[in-house]
Amino acid sequence: RDNIDGSPSGCFDGGILEVSIDGGVFSQVPQAAFLVGSYTATVASSGGNPLAGNPAWCGLGSAYEPIVADLSTYAGHDVQFRFRFGSDNHAFAHDSVWHIDAIKVQGCSDETGDRIFADGFDGTP
Repeated sequence: RDNIDGSPSGCFDGGILEVSIDGGVFSQVPQAAFLVGSYTATVASSGGNPLAGNPAWCGLGSAYEPIVADLSTYAGHDVQFRFRFGSDNHAFAHDSVWHIDAIKVQGCSDETGDRIFADGFDGTP
């Protein structure tokens, strides 16, 4: 998060992580899934933000803070993830800015090996 309009007491703008399971509709990855860098505040109900009422990343912060999520809930399913940003309908001299960098998805190995990329999605045989 970089310069997203809001504070720890509430967001006017904010970003979230969403998941689609087995081709279904996208829904927000819950706060409880984050091991490091969870959502920082709740998006304000006023202002017209489509994410109103949801926890989100917002406020001023240093760029590229680590976020770690336990996604084991989705094991055994085909999933898609997306980052979604919502803004209120107020115009300010500064715009909210959100930078995302270095996304890494990894599985935990067991005696059968890491199976997260077994379908060849990562381009390796």
